Amino acid sequence: MKIAVIGCGNMASAIVLRVHEENESIQFYCYTPTKIKAETLANKVNGVVCDTLNDFPKDIEYWIIACKPQQVDDLAREFKYKSKNIISILAGTTTKKLGKIFNTDKIIRVMPSTPSEIGMGISLLFFTESITQKLKNEMTSLFKACGMIIELEDEDRIGPLTVFTGSGPGFLFHIASIFESELTKLGFKDICSKEVISQLFKGVGNLYSDKKLDALTLQKQVTSKAGVTEAGIESFKQQKLDQIIEKSLKSALIREKELGK
Repeated sequence: MKIAVIGCGNMASAIVLRVHEENESIQFYCYTPTKIKAETLANKVNGVVCDTLNDFPKDIEYWIIACKPQQVDDLAREFKYKSKNIISILAGTTTKKLGKIFNTDKIIRVMPSTPSEIGMGISLLFFTESITQKLKNEMTSLFKACGMIIELEDEDRIGPLTVFTGSGPGFLFHIASIFESELTKLGFKDICSKEVISQLFKGVGNLYSDKKLDALTLQKQVTSKAGVTEAGIESFKQQKLDQIIEKSLKSALIREKELGK
């Protein structure tokens, strides 16, 4: 199988690296305008760097479109290939728009997450009607290597869900960075704050996954009355942390919709 990768940023690289780890027989052809990221990714997966958009083999089976959404129109003007199955990981860019740009009705829209690189990601998949069951099975097999798969029948659901599954890691990393910083400020320089906080997140995530309880119930179980945790939770409530997070999620969703215009 030959797969073209146009745009080799963090998300595309996470997918390609994981898929290559599971299936080394796939040949990846990588392209970026400056070639720098394309060369980096190609070297890691024994792939091929394409100097221009005209250098891809004619028998490419899938085209992973991973440039910035703002660049897709310029890309399409240079894209001259006729037979194409498009795999788009562009945020906010609908299959209808992609179909017009690339003149094809065979589009797989995928919204992945960065933990895909270690097989712990979440991939949202939407297939246009022209995608055969055989192609669906191939895509499902490919992206299973990246973690959980959620196939959606309604494309309109991708945006809201992506705010949680795709942007969520960024939000959680931001919180983790605050925890790391505060731990260091308290003088624990002899302890690796990253190891402590990563284990904290890992332990909480595994516990949340294993227990048949919702997050609020688990939070209450660890919160003793008049205790240390309760003092922190009450401060969250007083500063209306719930509303702050809600507004942040809404801002992300607004931006996701803007990218689709």
